[in-house]
Amino acid sequence: MAASFPAQNSDRCYSSGGNTLRIVWRTGWNAAAHNVTPVILTKPSECILADGESYTISDSNYVRKMQTDQEFQNREFGSLLHNFHIGNNGRVYEALGWDSYNDIRGGGLKCLRIAFIKTTRDDPPSPEAIAAFKNLVKAAICLGKLTGHYKLIPFYLIDDRFVLGESSFERNQMRKWKNYNANPDLGEKPIFGKHSVVFREEWSSNKRLEKWQNFTGPIKYVVLGNYYYRCFRNCLDEIRLREREIGKSGEDVHIHFYVGDDGLTYEVFGWDHAWGDYWTSRNAVSIDFFGKFHSYTPSDGAMRALYRLLRLGVIWGKLSPDYQIASYRKVSDSQDYVGNALEEAIRKMPRYTDNFS
Repeated sequence: MAASFPAQNSDRCYSSGGNTLRIVWRTGWNAAAHNVTPVILTKPSECILADGESYTISDSNYVRKMQTDQEFQNREFGSLLHNFHIGNNGRVYEALGWDSYNDIRGGGLKCLRIAFIKTTRDDPPSPEAIAAFKNLVKAAICLGKLTGHYKLIPFYLIDDRFVLGESSFERNQMRKWKNYNANPDLGEKPIFGKHSVVFREEWSSNKRLEKWQNFTGPIKYVVLGNYYYRCFRNCLDEIRLREREIGKSGEDVHIHFYVGDDGLTYEVFGWDHAWGDYWTSRNAVSIDFFGKFHSYTPSDGAMRALYRLLRLGVIWGKLSPDYQIASYRKVSDSQDYVGNALEEAIRKMPRYTDNFS
């Protein structure tokens, strides 16, 4: 299936102000076929995910870097993750190219994903790399691959597991760029059912694999944490993938609800059941936000979804009217389960308690 983009004069689009983009196409670095066919883009993208990768690299081995990336990403993700890479030598290296994308670790956003190749993660790209990035964006708009009102989103807002330093390029200079946007939410939020809660029966045909225990009365504690990557669209795909992976070992997803940046909450064990006796003995449920929130907090849409779920829990008689909120760090003292920024936000919630154990 071919993408239905308008035809343009590519030579004109790749030359801007007398500067011609130096692009090493897939054939130029001997790219192999993808293990899984990427998703085809059928209309111009509305966003760019600007990524940064750290490599100790010289001009002579950029090609080898691309080949190594493909070997790993084909094995782990089915295909390359980025559309283009940009080296400090000012060259652009085609990965997926213009007309497809791989949504793994992309939050459900159909963005063009462009990665700077830098010596260390916090180093700024070279002036040549920055110029190549901006000319590549101009070419994308000229070719009809990117809308003129696109959002420029730094990737650390999608996956915050690898925290950039406060002085990093993406946190400072890039903020001054045209179309920079610190809110990755592009709208188009789907609403399932009446209450914006997607119940397990709506997304899973699998019976719960483990023996579970039932709560005997209204729940007293809500324990908040975070999980995996942020999700702005198609969050059910992430949950089903998680279910399949865990199901291979004969277990079930050990969470009560997920909260996505799409403004929805997703029931797993829900209000009535828990895995094992840890949660029932403490009269508590666990709720995870999609993402790793080390340096920023969940979006306003995700927070509204959480509080909407809690209000419904009280209305339905599942959650005690005087419930309290705790951090998952009271269960496991690890930043993997609750990022630093989320931990701080939880502690500021009116119903927060430090007494859960």
